[in-house]
Amino acid sequence: MRIKLHQLNILLEVAAQGSFGKAAKSLGLTQPAISKTISDIEGEIGLPILSRNSRGIELNEYGQVLIRHAKDIDQSLHHAREEIDQLLGNAMRQLRVGFTSATSYSPLASSLLLFQQHYPNVKIITQQDRPRSLQRKIQQRDLDLAVVSSSDDFIEDGLERELLYSLGNFIIAAKNHPVQHRVSLKKLLSYPWIDWDEPQQSSLLSQLCSRYNLSLPQQVLHCSSPEVMQYLLENSTMLSIWSTAGLPLLTKNQKLHKITLNEPLPLTQVSIISATMSRNSSVTNQFIELLRYQTQHWLQKEGPEQFLAHGP
Repeated sequence: MRIKLHQLNILLEVAAQGSFGKAAKSLGLTQPAISKTISDIEGEIGLPILSRNSRGIELNEYGQVLIRHAKDIDQSLHHAREEIDQLLGNAMRQLRVGFTSATSYSPLASSLLLFQQHYPNVKIITQQDRPRSLQRKIQQRDLDLAVVSSSDDFIEDGLERELLYSLGNFIIAAKNHPVQHRVSLKKLLSYPWIDWDEPQQSSLLSQLCSRYNLSLPQQVLHCSSPEVMQYLLENSTMLSIWSTAGLPLLTKNQKLHKITLNEPLPLTQVSIISATMSRNSSVTNQFIELLRYQTQHWLQKEGPEQFLAHGP
């Protein structure tokens, strides 16, 4: 019987929550993904493991056997991680954190500073990249976790997503751009655009066009650097979508301005992406706890409300 570790983790969550919907929300996955995973497990062992009743989903006798061993495996992995941490010792431990540009204006920076002050023997390494690249690096164990801004719910197998907060979005262009007044999205798509995400990915621009049944602009330049993007916007008729986390930059840059769109823009979700908690190092879990606390503190402060669409 070959059942993957991430499948066991999903099974554990389904058993704990008692429904596919609640398990999907807890793990940051879709309900069809949860259902498929359970079907794959049942196909692997050749037996059903769940029964449905008025109270929700329950494990049958075969599922009870499987979940008992799944808990043992999960606990063993947790103990193994703790032993490895102890062998490494404080002097050799490190925390590798990835992030997207929009999250650099969030509690991430203050969390990194506090963590370094509390754990001076832990080596901290940070890396900025696009959301899906960061997820792949966590899968490949090149990163421990990432704080990503994304407009979709995509998550790689074996990873967990935890929503921290959401941001609004707006269209930005040069101060002297030909469009100065409220306008429809269809008209703006005749201009060249700068998109944050990689080609063929579910970017905010592609989702926006899909939402209103419009074709993508003919000219799209993909760029993940805010500095390069600002230069391109200032010196051309290009347009781009920024999250409201970038409002401080817009305030300081008198060469750029917001364009008011007739259609509402989707939100950008800011989430923690990591391996399952039981397979994270103790250092990673400690940082996640600190980041949660700092985020809640940040959300309660008077200033950041102007950046936030809503809290978690």
